Amino acid sequence: MGATGHVGGSVARALLEAGEAVTVVTRSAAKAEAWRQKGAEAAILNVQDTSALAALFQKARRAFVLNPPASPSLKSACMRWKARSSIVQRMWQNYWGRF
Repeated sequence: MGATGHVGGSVARALLEAGEAVTVVTRSAAKAEAWRQKGAEAAILNVQDTSALAALFQKARRAFVLNPPASPSLKSACMRWKARSSIVQRMWQNYWGRF
């Protein structure tokens, strides 16, 4: 998560260059297609969609998660908190909750 930004994009590109399988998460079909052209898999979803996150995290062995910024037109702090909560909840249930 975060591959369409500077930091996450650098991580995703480095992993692809090293021959690793990479799945990026984005809200944009155009950005997803650009990553597919680079060799990544791409999931188009809203980070607050906990069911979609759960399904995606079930497939993962590792995750690099960089919380996306909220839209400037929304209440930024509240939206970031909701996104973080959704991500952490699903990661806990799908990874650490199994032990």
